[in-house]
Order: sequence, then structure tokens, then C-alpha cells
Amino acid sequence: MPKITKNSNQNILKGQNDFFEIAKNSLRGVKEIPDIVTFAEHASFLNGSKLFPRQKTLLRLMMLETENMTEYDYAVIEEWTKGLDLNGDRIGVSPDIMERIAYLKANGYKHFREIVNITGRRGGKGHIGGILGAYKNWQLLMLDDPQYHYNIDKSKDLYLFCVATNIEQAKKYQFADLANTILNGPCFQPYIADAKEHFLALRTPADVRRIAAFEARDLMPSRLIASVRNMAVTSNSKASRGAAAFAVMFDEFAHMLAGTGGARTSEEVYNAITPALDQMGKDGLIYVPTSPFTKIGKAYNLYESAMEKDENGNPSYPNMMMAQLPSWGPYEDWDDPVVTQGYTFRNSPQKYDEQMVSLEKREPDVFRVERLSQWAEVTNAYLNPKMVERMFEPYVDAEGELVELEEQEEGRFSVIYHGHCDPSKSNNNTAAMIGHVEKIPDQEDGEEWYHVVIDWMKVWDPENYPDNQIDYEEIEEDLVDILCKFKTTKVFSFDQYGAFVTLPRLNVYYKLDHHTR
Repeated sequence: MPKITKNSNQNILKGQNDFFEIAKNSLRGVKEIPDIVTFAEHASFLNGSKLFPRQKTLLRLMMLETENMTEYDYAVIEEWTKGLDLNGDRIGVSPDIMERIAYLKANGYKHFREIVNITGRRGGKGHIGGILGAYKNWQLLMLDDPQYHYNIDKSKDLYLFCVATNIEQAKKYQFADLANTILNGPCFQPYIADAKEHFLALRTPADVRRIAAFEARDLMPSRLIASVRNMAVTSNSKASRGAAAFAVMFDEFAHMLAGTGGARTSEEVYNAITPALDQMGKDGLIYVPTSPFTKIGKAYNLYESAMEKDENGNPSYPNMMMAQLPSWGPYEDWDDPVVTQGYTFRNSPQKYDEQMVSLEKREPDVFRVERLSQWAEVTNAYLNPKMVERMFEPYVDAEGELVELEEQEEGRFSVIYHGHCDPSKSNNNTAAMIGHVEKIPDQEDGEEWYHVVIDWMKVWDPENYPDNQIDYEEIEEDLVDILCKFKTTKVFSFDQYGAFVTLPRLNVYYKLDHHTR
């Protein structure tokens, strides 16, 4: 039997009055769970600063609180859904957000399971996360015995993990917002058991009864008895293994390493930690507050998934919500007395003012990502995205005819083609393309110029394969098939890496008068 001694568990309690008050409330079955805006602002709960009107709208959307939405909320939601132009700048929320909410409420959800909050710098993402996390903590406390409710072993602690690239970031930003929200909330004071820079533990009423039972026997375990725990962890942390989590927050997830070696990639981190939510069922929460970065990695993948449609036009993942707002987006209408119901805000944390206009003019590409919250095509782009768009515009051929670019299913015998394949590790994308050149009409100086026209391209994404492992035999078959359709392909080349996988077999399959190298 392990040694049982008295320790600081009893001393951490905030006095005997708090102890007995929790015990009495648990016996009476008292459950005080207001709507999330009341919880954030009311003096009896978080006693937080007044929320900006659009912050309220955002929180009500996240928590599916259509019954508490005002006419203003609905007007803002309509503006946001119409503002999400999938072919241009994206500002708003998923266009089918209300249909998603209706589905979730009909299927027993209390909130979106996965919230991807893409907001520009200083847009209050961490503050919203602090309120969401505190609300989830409070809901657990009000269950009295959350382990019993979720059929989890009574000795098992329940975690909210704040994940970041390194421990300093993990402690200083999203976790700090969460911890400060809880520590400053009057409603949490009787429940706080331990608070450190990277760790915050709360006692449930069931925990209090367990302590009382030990004390009745003049015993006390050496471990801290406080089963609702909030912890800052790094992307390399193994803390989530074996843990039961009620929420996971990925701080600035788009900026987490997305490479192939060394530290864990964003995909690896996500896949390692989210299974900890399984025992919470529909009550588990994943919150991804991040400013955008490049269209690489798990954050962008989640962003796309949150808007994906199935073949019938319905959301592929209806339990996901995406919000994409500029830095000032959550604060708009802050100075409208009608919207604020007479409350006067001293100022707005972010505004699209003269300073912002100047920043946009000086560094438009940086401004578009950092402030307008639009995804960058690549890091330190060699080609400006606008120039890339121009590449897909119609062009004038040698006969002076305007040609629209479109993918070709097979080649022409009058054209000589070249192709290339860029193989990769089996858990990364592999890409291939076939193209040709066309002469541009003579310029004024008499020089000859050529268009490079890409006729066919394909990407094999590991996410479309079991266990995220690309099937190289399928790639070989696809390449043989397309090369047989482009019979006048003169050279089809491979990058050195991975060529040994496909090149020998491709030469066996492809026995026409062509060259692969």
C-alpha cells in the first residue's frame, strides 16, 4: 500500500467556510450555468470587462446560443456570412454557420467541437479563448462529479491543454489569458487548489468530499486532489499521452513548425493530443486561435475542412466553425451607442484608422496577412500572389488568337511535351506535371519569347490514404496512364529524392519511345 500522509491539500483550501459551502452546494445539486456573455460580464461570475458587441456575437455563435441572439447579432452574422468571398479576400464566418448550428443543437451538442479563429494581430483571440476555457471549467465544476458524469475513473484528472511551440509561448499567451480569467473570476475562488505559471488546478465538489473522507480517517494522499486541471504544454510534450482532456487550445497554430524533421510538425501535434478528448464525447472542445501564415500545415488544413462540402452540398464536418476577421473585426461598432445600449467604451483596441491605412500602403503583403488575416501563399514568396494569378489569365498565341487555359486530358501529336515529378516521403505530398512551350508573337525588338504552358498536373496528398501513407504503386499507374495519353512527351524527369522508388518500375511499364530520368 502506498504511504499516505497529510500534506498541503488541506492548507490549499480557502478556509473552512469555502469548504463547507462547496459541500453544501454539491449536496443540494446547485448548478449555476448562465449563458456565456452573462458568465463573462456578471459580477457573480467572471466579473470581466464589458465585451464589445461583436465579441458577444462571436461567443454566442461558438456556444450555439441562438436563443440569446439579438437582432444586432443576426445582422452581424448575415454580414459575416456574405463577406466570406471564397474567390477573393475572406472576411467573415462559414456561410452555412446557422445550418451548422441547427444540426448541432438537434444532435445534442452544446457548442462547436472545433473552433478555428483566424483573426489578425491584436484581435482578442486569446481573450475569447480565456472566456471559453473558463466556461468549460465552470461547466465541469457544476457537474459536481464530472468523472462520474463522463464515466471516467474517479481518480482520473481532467485537463485543458494550451499547446504552443515552446514553453515560454505556452505560458505567456493563451494559457496566461485563461489562467488570469479564472483567477480573477469571483465564482472560481472557492475552487482554486493550486496556481503556478504553467499550471492551474481546481477542486470539484466530489474532490472536496474525497478529501473529507480521507480526513475522517486521519489520512491524506501525498498527491494533489484537484481533478480539473489547466496546463501549458509545448508541441513536443508527452503530457497528453494517457490523459483525459475536456479542451485543447493550440496557440498560434499556423506558426507551428510544419517541416519534416526535428521537432514535431503541427499535424503530429494535433494527431497526438486530440484523442485525449475522446471520453468527453460531444462536450470536448478544440480551440485554434491563430493569425494566418502560409497555406501549409494542419492549421490551414483545419481552416479548409471547416468550410468543406460533401457531394450533396452539406458541410462535411458540421461540428467545425471557422471565423476569419481582420484585427479590428471583433471591435467594430464599439462607438455606436445604439449597438452598445448606451455603454461608452473609452476606446477600441484595434481600428482601421489612418495609421492602419499607412501600414497597408507601406507593406501591403505583410498587412494582408498580419492585419487582414488572409493566408499567404508561401513564406517569403519568390512570386507575388498577384503575379501568380496573372499566370492563369488568357494569353495570345502565335496566330494572335486569345487562348483560355484549361487542363488537358490528352496531348496533341503536333506538340512536344516535357514532364516532371517531385516525389516525397510517403507522408508528404507528391506532385507531377506535364507542359509544353508556345512561341509568343514577335515583340517590337524582334526577340523571340515563349510561354510555358502547363497542360496537366496532379498532387497526391497523404491525407487521402489510410494511415497518411501515399501508395507509390498508384502513383506509378497514374503516371503510366497520363504518359500514354501524352504520347509525344520527350522527357519525363524526377527529382533525385524518391526517384529510385518509381523510376525503375516506370521504365518497365512505359515501354514507348520516351525518356524517363
